[in-house]
Amino acid sequence: MASQSSRASRFCSDAKKLLCSNGEKPILRTSTTKDNPGRRFWDCVYYEVQDGCDFFRWADPEPGGV
Repeated sequence: MASQSSRASRFCSDAKKLLCSNGEKPILRTSTTKDNPGRRFWDCVYYEVQDGCDFFRWADPEPGGV
């Protein structure tokens, strides 16, 4: 339980530091792809909009990474 709490606070802390090129705070999402199932990432609210922001950053460490 403490691990989940510290992980959640880290995500909130990271979000406060991040801004996309539009000056927006990114949204924390969860990947549903075959290659990265369940992996969390940050992207801009305009990420999927045509001519939108291309901000993207993984929130979770790479699986198997240090």
